[in-house]
Parts: sequence; structure tokens; C-alpha cells
Amino acid sequence: MVTYCAFFVGAYAWFLVNYFVPNGFFYWLCWKLKHDDWAEHRIQKDRGPKPGQVAKEIKSSLSTLAIFAAIATFVFCCWRNGYSSVTTEPMPPGYHLFSVVALMLIHDTHVYWMHRHMHTKLLYRLVHKEHHDSSSPTPWATYSNTTWETLMNCALWPLCFTIPVHPAVVVLLVFTENIYNTFGHLGYEFFPMNMMKNRWISAVQATPSHHDAHHRWYRGNYGHYFNFWDRVMGTELKQYTALINGAPLEVPQHKRAA
Repeated sequence: MVTYCAFFVGAYAWFLVNYFVPNGFFYWLCWKLKHDDWAEHRIQKDRGPKPGQVAKEIKSSLSTLAIFAAIATFVFCCWRNGYSSVTTEPMPPGYHLFSVVALMLIHDTHVYWMHRHMHTKLLYRLVHKEHHDSSSPTPWATYSNTTWETLMNCALWPLCFTIPVHPAVVVLLVFTENIYNTFGHLGYEFFPMNMMKNRWISAVQATPSHHDAHHRWYRGNYGHYFNFWDRVMGTELKQYTALINGAPLEVPQHKRAA
């Protein structure tokens, strides 16, 4: 029991560092140090975070990260007792790269369909509304979720029971997931416009503007790492498409549930 308690404390500390260091850096850089110099890169130029929003985002994220640490501890317990596919055994050349790509694709598929269903009337107010209280998000909003949404978002950990995966790959995926989330909630767009308009690049890469549009208009742009499912299922916001083509910004109508 002492081992698992120590692991939980260590995991929570790591999650806190993984959250506060990159998210805090990009918040300080974009919203404080370069706020005026990079004004043209602001996505929602007509509004910013609401009073008290940042404090609320951080407070909510602290609870989310504690749940992540608890689930990581559960996976660690299973691994110690031989009940997970996490392994340090030698693998064929290229396997670790394959496992990263495979798990990202599986994770992205899960997030798309889970996220889309969280925008139904039944689940939105109960599960997802807290995250959308940040209609003009900051990097601190990355893990600003309800307990229910956090549990639904934890698909990355059950993936540790699907295919053989090295512990370092799990750590890499957690770090990568946070970086993607941070940029999705950055509030600033630095991708070149010609890259965003490219049909092949935009079909795969979800840019900060892609997820920011979701926070502004709510119904659409549900993808996480990639834009594949939004394109295939026809849920890419027409406002986002218009935005990257230089059209005037529409006023959101605040219809949050699908």
C-alpha cells in the first residue's frame, strides 16, 4: 500500500509539473509578455477571458489531475500484478513508433465520438458545460473539466491494456496530449494561413483556430489531434472554414448542445 501511495504522490506531482510548466509558460508568453506585440495572432480579437476565469480553470484542473494520478496508480497496480500490456520487454525495430501512432489514432477516435456525444442535451449540462464556461479559452483551460468528463477523457489509460506499450511511450503520450491541448486552448494562431488552407494538411492537423472555433460556436470541430473525423462526419464548423479563408467573424448564437 505504501508503494501505491508513493506512486500516486509522484504521479500527481508529475502531472502538476506537466501542466504548470508548459501551460504557464505559454500563458505568460502569449497573454502577458507578448500580449500587445502578438495582437494580430489573437483568434478571438473581440473578447478575452472573463474575470476570474483563469483562477477557475486552474482550480478545476487541479482536481482533474488528481483523478489522472489515481487512474495512473491503478494502471501501475495492474502492471505490477501482471494485468496490463505495459511492458519493458524488447520489441521489434520500429514497434515503439508504431505504438505511438496507433494509440494516438485510437485516442483521437475515442475523443471525437465522446466529445460529440457530450454536446447532446442529455450530457452537455451535466458533463461538459464547465469546460465551455471558458468561451475564450486560455492554456489553463486544458483540464478544466467536471469529474464525469475527466473519467470519460481517461481513455488513454485503458489503452495500456490493448497493445504492448513501453512505459516511456505512455509518458510521451501524456506529454504530447497536454501539448496538443495547450495549443488548442492557446487563444493564439501561429500556423501560416497557406498551411491552414492546404486541403491535405488541414485534413490531418487540428490547429489552435480549429478548437478555438469549437469553444466559440460549440457545435462542431470535435477532433483532438487530427481533423479527420470532422471532415468525414461533416462536423467541421463552416465558421472555421470561413475564418481561415478571411471571412468576417460571425457572432456566436450560444447553442451549445447538438
